[in-house]
Amino acid sequence: MNTKKIINLVLFILYIFLAFILLIILKEFLSFQELMIMIIFLIVVEILFIYLIKNDILLIFSYPCLLVFLILLANFSIKSNNILTFVSDVVTNNNIVDNYRIVVLRGKYKKLEDLENKKIGYTKDTIGFNNLKITFESYCYDSVDYLIEDLNSGKIDAAVILYNQYSNLQYEKYEIIYKYEFSEEIIPVTKNMSNTSLIYISATDNYESDDSTGKSDVNIVAGINYRTKQILLILIPRDYYVLLPSKNEKDRLSYAGIYGIGESIKTVENLLETKIDYYLKINFSSLEKLIDKIGGIEVNSDYNFVSSGVEFKLGLNYLNGEEALIFARERKGLIGGDRTNGENQERVIESVLKKVLKSDKYFNNLNLLSELIKTNIPRNDILKLIKNQIAYEPNWNVTKYVLNGFDNYEYTYSYKCCKLNVIEPDVMTIHEAMTLIEYLQNDGVFN
Repeated sequence: MNTKKIINLVLFILYIFLAFILLIILKEFLSFQELMIMIIFLIVVEILFIYLIKNDILLIFSYPCLLVFLILLANFSIKSNNILTFVSDVVTNNNIVDNYRIVVLRGKYKKLEDLENKKIGYTKDTIGFNNLKITFESYCYDSVDYLIEDLNSGKIDAAVILYNQYSNLQYEKYEIIYKYEFSEEIIPVTKNMSNTSLIYISATDNYESDDSTGKSDVNIVAGINYRTKQILLILIPRDYYVLLPSKNEKDRLSYAGIYGIGESIKTVENLLETKIDYYLKINFSSLEKLIDKIGGIEVNSDYNFVSSGVEFKLGLNYLNGEEALIFARERKGLIGGDRTNGENQERVIESVLKKVLKSDKYFNNLNLLSELIKTNIPRNDILKLIKNQIAYEPNWNVTKYVLNGFDNYEYTYSYKCCKLNVIEPDVMTIHEAMTLIEYLQNDGVFN
């Protein structure tokens, strides 16, 4: 065999090897039919290579062809690796992680061991505290308010509360001497992605853990019809006065998140009389970092207002991470209060996602999104969505609807000591939302 034939043979083997690697990568993103078409195409090229080898003419164009092939393969490998890493990072293990704190009056105790044989109070929702490696007397309370009241009076020596509940206490009066986490598994998703999915979107301010429970500042039901390319966003005010199914008492919708994403989902399902397929959690603390990394965002405001020393003008505002978070959190100084606050939070989230996904550095930005989002949407379904978006770039039609209600003051399950401002649901808007969901599921197209 002459030198030319040997070189041709080496190039042919290299081609087969690269084609095999490409197929391994593509199988994550192609349907069975698309994969078969790709295999047939590669076989045809392989036959062409064999013909060219026999005629000693492969070297005429094989080098530039293989060079282009290598560049494309390397580029696609990097992008696919970013996608697979992103999907692995955002898909949760379906566990709710509760971060608890053992709180005492400042200066009274210094460490957990100091509470040996002491009186420790907890609420009936607390889990995992019996695993503490000390002996103590336990006292159960109906609410955090009664728990803290007895801590102040000295009836108990310490209180076990969720970390986000500690933020409502006076820091100068109390201190944390111990913290622990407890995971509680929630029901995994069993539904395969069909024509339409309903996704509960929750945004929290959890600074310690993306998987932690916490008050849900944003509550959105996103209905997606993959056939008609319709997206329906139903925004539910955070102060909506709703029934917590597992407690059989009413509370603000935002407080349902304290008891886990599962409780929030069941509450929304009960409100809209529908089945939620998946959830997606957005962490506002990660959102601030992400906005700075992508160079800020543009957000439209319906009002002129000032919050935390930052001035926001009517119309388009260019915001960095800190400013965007201030914009998203302000509600007391806004016309419409909680309703406008929810709309502003939705605008911030929408602006971030648009900038990240439409950027030329889309694939590089996926690792930034993984810090922001956690979901239980199955891995293969996410890959299918990404594949369709890349291949077809469909134009999604987005329709928004906001549930309304009436301002009122009522006692809530989480804080029974006093009445809080709540929004009594407007039944008419709830029925309208249910009608829109049914229309979406029946392949209706919104104007």
